[in-house]
Amino acid sequence: MSTKPDALSRRHNHADIPNFKQIMIALEEFKGFKANLELDIISRIRESFLEDKSLTTLISSTQNKEDLPPSIKTQYDKYISKIQQNPQRTTAYYGMLCRGL
Repeated sequence: MSTKPDALSRRHNHADIPNFKQIMIALEEFKGFKANLELDIISRIRESFLEDKSLTTLISSTQNKEDLPPSIKTQYDKYISKIQQNPQRTTAYYGMLCRGL
């Protein structure tokens, strides 16, 4: 073994001993926890959007882009192009607009 100090420990006699497996929270602590995944989150979001009367005007106006004011039309086009460039960032709201909900 070299007498030169180890880079991490700064000790010349540092032994290369593997670390033991570290667990932050033991698996036994999670027993009894279960997520209820029966409800589809996208369906719930769609239902809540359809129930919100204040969004009716917004949704109907985005379905007919030609009727929008020029400033809003420009921003809407920028938003759509950004979403199309980054499909993993597609939101449920954008999906609803495309489907005409």
